[in-house]
Amino acid sequence: MKKMTLAFVLATLILSFYSCLEDGVGLDTQRYTEEDYTEIAQRLNLPKEGFDYNLKFPEYYSAISFGPVRRQQDVDKITLGRVLFYDTDLSADRSVSCASCHDQSIGFSDDTALSEGIMGRSGRRNSLALGSVFSFAEYYGQEDGSGGSIPFLWDNSANSPHEQVLKAMNDENEMGVSLDIALDRVKEHRDYELLHKYAYGSEDIKGENIVDALAAFVNSIGSFDSTFDQKFDQHFASNQGGFNSFTPSLPNSFGGFTASENLGMQIYKTSCGSCHGEMMNAPSLLDGNNGLDADYNNNDLGIGEHSSLQSQRNTFKIPTLRNVALTAPYMHDGRFATLEEVVDHYSEGIQNHPNLSDRLKSGNSPVRFNFSPVEKQGLIDFLNTLTDEGLLTDEKFSNPFK
Repeated sequence: MKKMTLAFVLATLILSFYSCLEDGVGLDTQRYTEEDYTEIAQRLNLPKEGFDYNLKFPEYYSAISFGPVRRQQDVDKITLGRVLFYDTDLSADRSVSCASCHDQSIGFSDDTALSEGIMGRSGRRNSLALGSVFSFAEYYGQEDGSGGSIPFLWDNSANSPHEQVLKAMNDENEMGVSLDIALDRVKEHRDYELLHKYAYGSEDIKGENIVDALAAFVNSIGSFDSTFDQKFDQHFASNQGGFNSFTPSLPNSFGGFTASENLGMQIYKTSCGSCHGEMMNAPSLLDGNNGLDADYNNNDLGIGEHSSLQSQRNTFKIPTLRNVALTAPYMHDGRFATLEEVVDHYSEGIQNHPNLSDRLKSGNSPVRFNFSPVEKQGLIDFLNTLTDEGLLTDEKFSNPFK
């Protein structure tokens, strides 16, 4: 009996141990030596044990992605990248950081039409919200950043988070800094040497590792705990038997949504999802022209600027809309101040640009959705369910500098 009792206790302890490993709690997981942490803590607010950056997606996503709900992330690379993301020393005049144009509290967006970069210069386009993406690690298709299926930036010119980072650093209207100069700036601080050691095994900081760590932080950003996600997960849990993972689609309604929110979801499904992505994890159409004007200002040719294709002149990335209620102003040039203005544009304001997307045409003319006031309000109410409140305040994405 005593042997059986002892075996039972040991088995329970082993199970508890592995449960703690899976959940990331209950274990002594201090990452740094006391000496190293004392150095790091002089300038930075970082937890001794590190944050849990492993991704746990909603259950419904497994039916869309055909993969496990959990994704592993490299906490040490992400921690280094988080510090770099908020460091103004990585800009030419030490005035702006990545976070200057990607504010966590508003979905990692900017609240101005054209963001201000170094020396007070205005950027060419509105800053895309990093919090609009379900998960960058999934979005780019490969977590190592070697390239994926969905590009980023308004002109679709970044095919990996590494490219995305380098473009922002090198842009003369944004950070305006070469990688060599950024490396020299980083080497000014002892804490960076230590963080680099934990992330890459050496205190000898490499320029490519600065980019890689920033990319790792970008890859850790995702928005998948909105009211929409919670209701979708509840719906999925109660309807798995009838959910066809090969043809996933939004249902007609969610329990717990208001009548207006469910109306808005149906309007989104029939009128918006064919471009922005019905399931909110990726756009259904990668680029297009949405008829903001009959003839755009040719100073910004969008995707056509680097493709040189006439058919892509004034076409731009189609973003996903998570946290969209927070990320005004809207469009590539920030022309619309409110969601109401955006909905009005699609309802009755689409212009007949030569490259207007086919999905916004009726014959040779622009579509007129002509939403009623009730339908417009419903659509706005639904878009508000896409706000992920946790992302906006999660400490692991916040400014670590004291």
